[in-house]
Amino acid sequence: MIDDYHGVERSPNDGRGPETGMDGLPVDQPISREEAAFAEARHLEREGRSDRAAAIYRDLLAGNPDHVRARNNLGVIEDRTGNHAGALEHFRAALLSDPDNPEILGNMGAALGAMARFDEAEEVLQRALRLEPDRIDVRANLGILHFRRGVYTQAVTDLEWVIRQDPDHAAAHFYRGEALNRLGRVDEALEALERASRLQPRNARIYYLMGILYDRKHLPAEAGAMYRRSRELSGNQ
Repeated sequence: MIDDYHGVERSPNDGRGPETGMDGLPVDQPISREEAAFAEARHLEREGRSDRAAAIYRDLLAGNPDHVRARNNLGVIEDRTGNHAGALEHFRAALLSDPDNPEILGNMGAALGAMARFDEAEEVLQRALRLEPDRIDVRANLGILHFRRGVYTQAVTDLEWVIRQDPDHAAAHFYRGEALNRLGRVDEALEALERASRLQPRNARIYYLMGILYDRKHLPAEAGAMYRRSRELSGNQ
């Protein structure tokens, strides 16, 4: 299990839809204070300021506990920072208001998988897929779940589907590389992880695993370079 690689596909909701403008609001509706606060929180998330975004989401929920998008997005932040149980509470609360939302179900499945509650996670993710069969984030989470369960061949199949739909899906390349590594397909695993490193060049975990794979290929110079890069990035985190 790779708990220190935060590559699980989680889906913050930005409020956009087919009947909204570029800001996610109906084009003929004034912007409320609540929507302005939500938009600010989403902007802060995109800038990597998740702590400040989480504070705004909590303020929104204090005034409106049924704000589904704020509830979902706060759960995503909690899950990303390792508070999977707290994230699960938010996703469950959001589903009370919107029980057939595949985005929230996908996020809930990711949190359950991170908690090693594999059967529950698969049930939730399969439910999300029944609602929206081609949803990339849900298929990615299912592939990651199969990896965590040790079902490596199925993980590779799921993640290859994700990559065909989204060639720049960093988490799919990473976990596909890990699954291929567990299957003994070292060269293919290296290729997948090299692609992941181009998409996330500051992810120390990727270089560490590439070092292990180069060691398996008896290439000590290449392995050493990867370990050094991993150590440098870890020191900057």
